[in-house]
Amino acid sequence: MNLFKTLAFGDIVLLANDCEKRTSWTLIRIMEFIPGKEGRNRIVCVNIQFNELLRPIQKLFNLEIDKPCEPVLHSKCRRKVTFPDKSCYD
Repeated sequence: MNLFKTLAFGDIVLLANDCEKRTSWTLIRIMEFIPGKEGRNRIVCVNIQFNELLRPIQKLFNLEIDKPCEPVLHSKCRRKVTFPDKSCYD
């Protein structure tokens, strides 16, 4: 069973920085994969605020928001319907 989602073109990921806390890491978009000598992806071209940079793939981390989006429900008077989180009742 694979616990990690593989990276793909166009994904938004976190760029690790050893000098900062994880909450301060930069969000970037993957633009291109660059394979190494053995053919495996080792470097990615990323887009950071109108700049394209090359970064090692080991410094990229998936965002932890793979939860599917729920449809937005509205009441008869057009108010947004929200449901309590199920984890509150466990």
